[in-house]
Amino acid sequence: MIGFPRSTAAHRRSILNYRNFLLVLAGVPAIVVGILGSNTALASGVLPDNIPQTSTFTDANGVVTMGITFDGTHYWSVSGNNTSGNRLREYDASGTLVGSFAPGLDFRSIFTNASGQVFARAFNSPVIYLQGLPGVFAPSVTLTGGSLNAQSSVVLNSAGDQYIAHSGSTVLSWDLTGALVGTTTLVGFGTLAGENSSPTNRGIAAFSGMWLTYIASSRTVSAWDPATGTRLGQGILTGAGTGFDSAYSFSFARGQVYVVDSAGTAWRGFALRPTTTVVSCTPATLAAGSPSTCTATVTDTGGGTLSAPTGSVGFTESGGTFTGNPCNLVAVNASSSSCQVTYTGGTLGSRVVTANYPGGSHTPSSATATVTVTARSTSSTLSCTPASVAVNGTTTCTATIADTDSGNKTAPTGTVSFSGAAAGSTFAPTQCTLAPVGATTTSSCSATYTSAANGAGTTITASYGGDALHAVAVGSFTFAPGLPAAGRFPGGPPPGSSGPWAALATIVGFGALGAVALGMGRRRPGRS
Repeated sequence: MIGFPRSTAAHRRSILNYRNFLLVLAGVPAIVVGILGSNTALASGVLPDNIPQTSTFTDANGVVTMGITFDGTHYWSVSGNNTSGNRLREYDASGTLVGSFAPGLDFRSIFTNASGQVFARAFNSPVIYLQGLPGVFAPSVTLTGGSLNAQSSVVLNSAGDQYIAHSGSTVLSWDLTGALVGTTTLVGFGTLAGENSSPTNRGIAAFSGMWLTYIASSRTVSAWDPATGTRLGQGILTGAGTGFDSAYSFSFARGQVYVVDSAGTAWRGFALRPTTTVVSCTPATLAAGSPSTCTATVTDTGGGTLSAPTGSVGFTESGGTFTGNPCNLVAVNASSSSCQVTYTGGTLGSRVVTANYPGGSHTPSSATATVTVTARSTSSTLSCTPASVAVNGTTTCTATIADTDSGNKTAPTGTVSFSGAAAGSTFAPTQCTLAPVGATTTSSCSATYTSAANGAGTTITASYGGDALHAVAVGSFTFAPGLPAAGRFPGGPPPGSSGPWAALATIVGFGALGAVALGMGRRRPGRS
C-alpha cells in the first residue's frame, strides 16, 4: 500500500495520481484499477493494454488535421482552421494520395456510413454534410436540440443509427433525422490527467458498440459504455502522436484508431481488434467450369474481451468467377466469423484465390488459397460415310469432340488432325476447324478421304489438340469391306480370255477367309 498524509482534501479525492500510479481509494466506486506505468489489467480489459501500430502513411494536410475515414476503397482526411484552400484529401487503400479538393468547409470531422457514403461536420455548424462528387458537399441533415460545441467532432455510432458528439463529460445523440435523442454523462471523465482539456475533450469515435476518447498527452484511448456512460477500459497507443493535431485528428476507420503525429506528417493506425483471415476451397482441384466452395474465416486475435468480426469478405482470382461475392460474415463462435462463395475455375493451372476482409468492427486482414484448375475431359468420335471405300473411291470422315466433364459444359474449340491413311491415300484437308453442333456441348468438323487402294481394314485417326479449357482426345475408325474400282475384276480378266465382256459384275469381300470374287456373264463362243 502507498500511503499519503491524512488531510481533508486527500480524503475527499476518489482517485489520486501519485507519480505514475493510479489508485482507487477504499469505499469509493471503482472506475479504473491498475498501474499506468506497467499498464496491467486496465479496467475490464475490453481493450488491449498496449495497442501497437498496425499501419501508417503520410498525411497530405498542411494545417490542423481534423480526422480521417474510409469508404471501403479510399481514405479521406480533412483539415480545419479555414474554409479556403485544399481541405479534403483522398488516398487509395494503401495510403497513396490520389486527390486534393477545396470544398469550402472548415472541417471538424469526417465519417462514413455502412454504405460508404462520406459525411462531414464543419466548425460551429449543426449541419451534417454529404459528399456527392469528390470534394462536393451538400447539406444532408441539421442536428436540432442539445448544446453542440462549436469544436466538437460529430460521427455515427457503430450501429450507424445515431449521430454522436462529445463535449467535456457529455455525449449528445441525435437520430438520423437530426432530432435529439438524449445526452449521456461519461462517469469519471476528467479523472485522468489532461482528459478534460481542449482539444482532447471534443473528439469522439465509435467502435464495436462503444464510444472512444483519446488523451493525446498520454496516448491513452478509453472505451465507454453508451448505455451507462461508464468507462469500460483503456489502453496505450504505442508510439502515437501527442500534440495538438494528434488530439484533433483522433478517428476510427477501417477497424483501426487513427492519430496523426502532426499535420503533414504521419498518420498512424492502431488495431483495437486485430484479426487473421484463413481461406480454403473445396475441392482444391477442379476442372475448368466446375465449382468449388471457398470459405473465409475471420478471427479476432486481440487482447482483452474477444468478439466475432462483422462485415463482409471479398474474393478475387483473375482467371475465374465468383457467385455470392462478397459474402457477409456470420459468427461461428465468440471470436470468429465466416462466410462462403462459389468459385468457378476459368484459366487452367495453379490459381491463387484471395479473401480480403476490409475491416469494419475489426482490423483488415487477408489470406490466400491455391486451387488447381485442370482441362475438361473430352471424347473424340470418328465416323466415315460411306463406311467402305473402293480403289480411288472417296468418303467423308467426320470428327465429333464432346465435353464429357461435370459442371459447366462448353463446346470444344480448336482443330482436329487426321492421320493413318494407306499408302497413296489422302485427306483433304489434313486438319479441320471445329464448329459447335447446334446448341449442344459438342463440336465437329470433316475431311474427305480418297483411297489409293481398297480401304477395307484400314484404320484412320482423328486427333484433337485441345483448347484453353478442354483436354486432348483421339478417335479412330476402321473401314469396312468395300467395292473395287467400277467394271474391273481384281487383277484383270481371267487368263486366256478374249473378246467382249458383257453384263459382268464383280463383288469382292474381305472377311476371315480373305478375298472372294464372283463373276457372271455369257460364255465365250465355242466353249461348252
